Amino acid sequence: MKKTNKVIAVLAAMVMVLALVAGCGNQAADEPKVESVVGKWSVVSGELQGEELDPKTLGLAIAMEFKDDGSFNLVATSSMFPDAAEQNLSGTWTQNGDNVTVTTNDEDANGKLEGGKLTFADDNRSIMLERDTF
Repeated sequence: MKKTNKVIAVLAAMVMVLALVAGCGNQAADEPKVESVVGKWSVVSGELQGEELDPKTLGLAIAMEFKDDGSFNLVATSSMFPDAAEQNLSGTWTQNGDNVTVTTNDEDANGKLEGGKLTFADDNRSIMLERDTF
């Protein structure tokens, strides 16, 4: 009987240690999990000087991929001007919480990641991207 009590005590101690370790993540239980920007995104809307812009209506397809290595690539094509060359832009990105910064040609653009949407905005223009789900 004494041996059984020791086994139960050891098992109980192990369960307590595992529970403590599992609860000691980098994030408090009440903090929301920060979504990573890594993946493929598409521009779904924009605004320029107060005018809303719909990329589909304008015949534009703009895709952006954020890679694990901190680089990104943006590709823009136009169905309205099929002879127009595909436009490419690349650079680097960083993420701090829900703030995303992309850098290209020594210029930064700051975005906000909220509710599965990534928005870059300044005084007179903005673009909104949504994560590709296919």
